[in-house]
Amino acid sequence: MSSAAKPKATSFEYGPAHQQAMLSYYHESKRASEENTEHLRVRLAHDLVNRYALPRLGKPPQQITLVDVGCSVGLFAIEFSKEGFNSFGVDFDPAALEIARKLCEEERASATFYQMDVADFDSEMPIDIALCFDVFEHLHDDELGAMLVGIKRRLSERGCLVFHTLPLQYDYLFWNQQNGRIEFPPVLRPFRSWPARRFTRLTRLYAMALDWLALARGRLTHQESIKMDGHCNPLTRERVEDILARAGYEVVFIESGFLGDSQLDPRDREHFHRQPVTHRSLRGVAAPRRT
Repeated sequence: MSSAAKPKATSFEYGPAHQQAMLSYYHESKRASEENTEHLRVRLAHDLVNRYALPRLGKPPQQITLVDVGCSVGLFAIEFSKEGFNSFGVDFDPAALEIARKLCEEERASATFYQMDVADFDSEMPIDIALCFDVFEHLHDDELGAMLVGIKRRLSERGCLVFHTLPLQYDYLFWNQQNGRIEFPPVLRPFRSWPARRFTRLTRLYAMALDWLALARGRLTHQESIKMDGHCNPLTRERVEDILARAGYEVVFIESGFLGDSQLDPRDREHFHRQPVTHRSLRGVAAPRRT
């Protein structure tokens, strides 16, 4: 394995301060609770791998190469190495990998970490599972497509991509940062019982109206304002499916939802689950389309 691969420029620069925040999330994930979204992310990764990836591969973890793509401080690479997988983490950020290697040693885990583009991953064994958790939203469409093509070239014959992305495109309309929960904006709340398709159209019109108002005031639209933010590209299910198809994948499983109900306004939990446009989390499994 070559460790001299040259990292490319990405949509957003991170660095030591950001990775220290990721370290706090790493420790938080160890606290098992139905209200702990960091713990629920890890549980979701295990569930997707167990339900979809392992049956496809038909072999035990000890014979499976799993790569945590954009691994940051190495949470998933370390977790799956403990389950017996041949586990690797790849990331562009040396600050992240320094922390990841230290955590791996502390946890007495067997994961290996490399600073590189996943397209440069040159293990003797092809990748069986490419785990992309909370990576998509950090890349613009062209970068995401290029990454997916690079992963596809490294996948084994029965290999697959296991992914999760959060937040989604219209999350900014529903997420109340001050209260730390998802709420219906007052202008949309009276319509929360509408059929999902009609409510989605209304939400899109509301988002367009806010953008037009911003433009009239000489400000940036929402998408323009987040272009260089950490979550520079919040997605939708339809956009993810389109990008996957263009990169040569077929979807094995996909669904949107929430990481638990703890962040939902208790008054409207039923309505949030019935309205996909309010969902924060998109997860799934995809495999190269065979011709």
